[in-house]
Amino acid sequence: MLSDGRRLYSVQGSATHVWDPVTGHRTATIAGFAPTCLHRGTGELAGIADGVLLRWRTGR
Repeated sequence: MLSDGRRLYSVQGSATHVWDPVTGHRTATIAGFAPTCLHRGTGELAGIADGVLLRWRTGR
């Protein structure tokens, strides 16, 4: 699990699920993206797939 301070992110297989920690509801799924870290300074989740760096801004 990763957290940007407002949301929780869980990775299952090749998908990332976004959770609201207050309500406990899953609010989104990012298919085909499995990050391994969160850069707090930029607010981006990052992962490597097939030798390519993939990033996704959390919208914090």
